[in-house]
Amino acid sequence: MPNPQPSTPAWKNRFTRPETDTLVADLTDDDRRLFDAARKGLTKHDALAETLEWRGIPWRWCLAYSLGKDRPRAFLVPEPGRVALAMAIPSAEIDALSLRSLPRAAREGIVNATYVAGVLWAEWPLTAITQIDDLLKLHARLLDAAAAPA
Repeated sequence: MPNPQPSTPAWKNRFTRPETDTLVADLTDDDRRLFDAARKGLTKHDALAETLEWRGIPWRWCLAYSLGKDRPRAFLVPEPGRVALAMAIPSAEIDALSLRSLPRAAREGIVNATYVAGVLWAEWPLTAITQIDDLLKLHARLLDAAAAPA
């Protein structure tokens, strides 16, 4: 007899830690391509550690990229139908950026970000490889600003 309840996507199931392959299994081919491109770009930075973490609503299970312990910098969210990249941007690093020099999509994500305790939490639904390239450049600039002496 078939189970009448639909299965919960792996990224939503808080009580079962999935493998990354299980998380991306529910993505469409296009979303998987975007997820893989963003992940490849984020893992190029030696200073960042990739971990699979439960981050609650709305990101649930996601890949987190951190500078040391408890310093998350980016989150790659494998939500079926809406893969997203989010960044935690300390306000001091925003001050070091020229927002006008950023591509429009990156700038809009920052302008519309939520500000909590000195950190901007920006999120971008991933839609194109060129957008990912722009966001990865922004992320690299932010990491450079974080590494610069105060």
